[in-house]
Amino acid sequence: MEKERTYLYHVAPGEAVTFDITPVGTSGMVTAAQNGQPIPNTGTAGKPTFEFAVTEAPGNSHFAKLEFSFHAADDANARYDITTRGSQGGEFRVTPVRRSSANKDPTFEFRVKQG
Repeated sequence: MEKERTYLYHVAPGEAVTFDITPVGTSGMVTAAQNGQPIPNTGTAGKPTFEFAVTEAPGNSHFAKLEFSFHAADDANARYDITTRGSQGGEFRVTPVRRSSANKDPTFEFRVKQG
């Protein structure tokens, strides 16, 4: 996996894409979907992990959306730290989603590389 810019990555056919989520000052209230289909949490409530396989043809893209929620009682500094990584290399920290963030449901694009 290679990062072009925030939320845009290049991946290889057959690569596995993983999101590792670390809640800080909040519980793990996060869901994920890829191309409109839910991605199951293979981690724990305290350390959610979401993974999908790249199945699109080269030149096409996968779109993954993460949706984060916060409890009313959470501290004002509560956040989710996000790391995305590919099974063929590449690991990137993403801008944390904070309780004060305007965008609590970022969408990621994973473009499949040609050959």
